Amino acid sequence: MAARIRWHQKRFEAKLKREVSKRMALAVELVKGTARTLISRGQPLGVVKSGKTAGRRFGLDPSKPGEPPKKVEGRLFNSIAARVVDSGTTITGQVGTNVIYARRLELGTKGNQQRTKRPFLRPALKQNIPVIRKIFGARRR
Repeated sequence: MAARIRWHQKRFEAKLKREVSKRMALAVELVKGTARTLISRGQPLGVVKSGKTAGRRFGLDPSKPGEPPKKVEGRLFNSIAARVVDSGTTITGQVGTNVIYARRLELGTKGNQQRTKRPFLRPALKQNIPVIRKIFGARRR
């Protein structure tokens, strides 16, 4: 009796890619939500009364170095975005922002990184690593 084996590589690859993309989307939305939660703390506000920046609002109780930044107007909070990028050979999840000062908050400024760092993206990822491992079905080593 002869057995006939059919290999459906293309269908298998397509199904696998869809599943990985779906799980990656869950992971990036989780990190995005955590990052937004970290920077959602408000603070009392003041307003610049004169000069070039008159009318600009500023925080009266800023976060301490090492803590996530506190919200002033919500621009950073609203700008956090997540996406899944499929380049054909790899599927990548990205969480970030296009706000220009976010990099300075996350990494600190030249010369005094430790004093000015107020990270919010890397801590969001770090907090969610156990859940992301579960999403992708990975076992701890």
